[in-house]
This record gives sequence, structure tokens and C-alpha cells, in this order.
Amino acid sequence: MDLKQFTRLKNRLATLERETSQAEGRLEQLMKELKEKYGVDSIEAAVGLIAEMKKEAEEQEEVYNTSMEELMDSFGDLLGR
Repeated sequence: MDLKQFTRLKNRLATLERETSQAEGRLEQLMKELKEKYGVDSIEAAVGLIAEMKKEAEEQEEVYNTSMEELMDSFGDLLGR
């Protein structure tokens, strides 16, 4: 390995170290936000929370759809349907 190759390798390593540090900082900030906003301490806990929230949203959508059907059955003629 000559000096030019060594210098390139050294510069590449410095770039990768800087990018790694930046990524770690972003990850730390995102984890802090997850903790503050949603009370979760890990990615796994966040995935579980998302699954719970998705299930709850689907249940609420079903309740809404049922309520709308009942409303339309009861008052659809008054609404022109």
C-alpha cells in the first residue's frame, strides 16, 4: 500500500466514523422522542405499540361503519338516500 492509497483509506475511515456518529446521534434523538411521546424504550416496544394502535383504529372504523349503517337505515329517507 502506497502513501496515496493509505491517505484515501484514512479519509474514507474518517468519513465513515463521522457518518456513524451522526447516525447514532439521530437514533438517540428518535429514541428520546419515542420515550417522551409514546412511553416506549425500544424499537420492539414501538412496533408493539403500532400494532395495538392499528388494531384499535380498525376496531373504531368498524364501530363507525356500523353506526353509519344504522343511521342511514333509520334516517336515510330523510337524507334523500
